[in-house]
Amino acid sequence: MLNVKLSYIVLACAFLLGCDPNDVPRLSPDGKYIVLLDDLGKGGEKNLIQVAILDMKSNRWTRHSLPEGWSANGVSWVDSKLLINALRPKKDEVPKGEPTHDMSCWLLNLDSGKFSETTLTPHIVLTPFVGKHKGSACLYFPDMKSKGTKILSLQDLSEVEALPLELQGAGDGWFVHSLSKEGHKGVTKESVGIDVFNQDGERVCQISAEEIAKACSRGVRFPQCVRISDDHKKLVLGFETSTTFRKYPAEYTFGVFDLSIGKLLWRGDSNGLHGLPVMIGDAVFALEAKSRNRPAVEGMLRPTDESRSQPTSEVVLARHTREGRSVVLGLPLQKGDLAARYSTSPDRGTFVLLVEGENPRILLVPAHDRLEAKDVHDLPLK
Repeated sequence: MLNVKLSYIVLACAFLLGCDPNDVPRLSPDGKYIVLLDDLGKGGEKNLIQVAILDMKSNRWTRHSLPEGWSANGVSWVDSKLLINALRPKKDEVPKGEPTHDMSCWLLNLDSGKFSETTLTPHIVLTPFVGKHKGSACLYFPDMKSKGTKILSLQDLSEVEALPLELQGAGDGWFVHSLSKEGHKGVTKESVGIDVFNQDGERVCQISAEEIAKACSRGVRFPQCVRISDDHKKLVLGFETSTTFRKYPAEYTFGVFDLSIGKLLWRGDSNGLHGLPVMIGDAVFALEAKSRNRPAVEGMLRPTDESRSQPTSEVVLARHTREGRSVVLGLPLQKGDLAARYSTSPDRGTFVLLVEGENPRILLVPAHDRLEAKDVHDLPLK
């Protein structure tokens, strides 16, 4: 039985800023494998997180431990390759305020089960994404040191070019870049807005700070979610609602923007789990908690008071449109089940939800507005 009671050796800020989560279960682009992080359960700082992979054809799970005391912290599919973010405690005493862990990226060979270390250092916040550069497929890899983005070959991850911009993937090779007035960073009250680029790296439009503010609960906020629609005509931007003194009824607001004019079409509210929604046609689908109020569960959470990090036993598939929100299906969770994190298949057709508890498993949930409990597939973590 795989132990999926996860321990997290990450900085809290990595959870507070927008990115495509890589600590969630992920279906490979070819649909042959599901990968997730698996805790060996040794307790405390000595926890070593393995990589667990399900072969969908044989229905067999395998576990892979990184060498030399490294612990897996995130997983990303790079075409058919599996890129692992890894952490390891520093051997020497660290001055106060300095990072306590080294960071590195590793590749896992699925055929041999062997790891090979790369020269890449993972970004704390941003996640690499596959796109195109000058007509060729490539990996856009965020670089913390230069505060830019490396463009890497998919064949051997060698550097092709470097851009002096921090880019955030939006799916299907699309991406955005936050624009700010001189001396300021991110989408803030000093923001100019964001530029949106298509899968060929061409700038499509700019969404102004004034338009972004219309989708936020208060002022202008940094997008926690950036997702392109299936027709590539609309962009979904999601935002946190937390403030020091005010409580918004939902954990997130989001806006759907028309990329032909850079304007807000409509907005909505969501209690989304830790994962990304999809936009199919004119509807946004997401896995959400039935209620914002979720009790803390020891050993299964990150060090943050945000309720979106809390597992819940009541998960729904929600559908949002201009007319409002509707619940497509309450997921068939059992007594003792808890769920907090999910991902979406590359083709937008399926949500991959990790269920923790006494009966850990993966649920495959079709992203569809006509769904019944029998349509949800159950994959035990054995």
